[in-house]
Amino acid sequence: MAQTDTHRPVALSPAAWTRPHPAQRRRRTVAFGLVAAILAIMAFGALKALAPVAIPVIFVSLRDAGDPAA
Repeated sequence: MAQTDTHRPVALSPAAWTRPHPAQRRRRTVAFGLVAAILAIMAFGALKALAPVAIPVIFVSLRDAGDPAA
């Protein structure tokens, strides 16, 4: 069967059709790293904001769980 589309190079393997360009992989890796860093900062901020409330609640519930009279 003849190749009708002469403007595109013929890829020999199907894996080559889906393989991203190295620059695209680098951009994707940088974007993923930035998103991960932003989410980590947001999680740390939420933990810092909730710690004064959450830590006493955890300790009180643990104390009450060990005390059958409470």
